[in-house]
Amino acid sequence: MALTNAQLQTLKTAIDADPALSSQPMTSDGAFAIAAAMNLDSDPAVIVWRKAIPAMEMGKTVIYDALAAMTSANTSRVSLFMDLNRDSFDGSADLDAYFADTFGGALNGQGANCRAALAAMLRRTATRAEALYATGAGTSNDPSTLVVEGEIIYQDVERARAL
Repeated sequence: MALTNAQLQTLKTAIDADPALSSQPMTSDGAFAIAAAMNLDSDPAVIVWRKAIPAMEMGKTVIYDALAAMTSANTSRVSLFMDLNRDSFDGSADLDAYFADTFGGALNGQGANCRAALAAMLRRTATRAEALYATGAGTSNDPSTLVVEGEIIYQDVERARAL
């Protein structure tokens, strides 16, 4: 990922604050070890909205017994959603509310399970590096928004440590 100077400074501050990271040698091997650690899941977990969720993942997530019990209006809503998002879609509070509303009700006893599965599909745990830049509460009920997404590479670490 291409980090700005301000983002590199944030990364440097995080590295300097962690004795396990700051004690790594100022070599490419040390930078590689830091990058690997920063690409692990954040702990404690910072929950974020997923980006670019493949549309076919919704088909693998939805509980079909619940879908069979939906009203024709809600079935049409799902069809329209899939027509508008043929390739992928981003997780968001708006989409979370849309799924909760569309899959509302008991739905053959599977409504709550289906809503929970869809809600989980929209969220993920940020990496340690991503969590440095995420904005928001970072909880399952109030996920953060990613500002920087993806893995950092050892060159990012080298540039940050050189500041």
